[in-house]
Amino acid sequence: MIRYTSEKLPFIPYINELNSLCQPIGIRNVLSYLILAIEKNECNNKIIEIGGTDILKYIDMIKIYLKIRGIKKPIFSCPFNKPELCAKVISLLSPIPHTVTRNLPESLKVQAIKTSKLADEIFSEIKPLDYITQIQYALQRVVWKLS
Repeated sequence: MIRYTSEKLPFIPYINELNSLCQPIGIRNVLSYLILAIEKNECNNKIIEIGGTDILKYIDMIKIYLKIRGIKKPIFSCPFNKPELCAKVISLLSPIPHTVTRNLPESLKVQAIKTSKLADEIFSEIKPLDYITQIQYALQRVVWKLS
């Protein structure tokens, strides 16, 4: 979502919900956790929170993405602050269907950061990636798919 909105919109609409915190995790790390979870009995019947190394505001994630891509875009506060409208725009600009993006406004109101160290204890062999590295890996994959 960050990639499509950052690259396709002429400016970045800023809504209050973009100040919520999250702990983005790369797909590489998610897959590592899932594969190892099959083998580890310590995971049985437990909720294990996973996340990357960084805790960021959504607006900062967008700014970091723009900087990595070398894109300069203005960020304007939305005078009407309609997260539902933003969700609809994201579904129009990206391959993500509105059935998924329509839940985005509610999810942005929740701080999505892990509160438990259980994943670190059970999966000590996994070293989560920082957000910048996650973006760099994702962009390598995008370039590879396009060529």
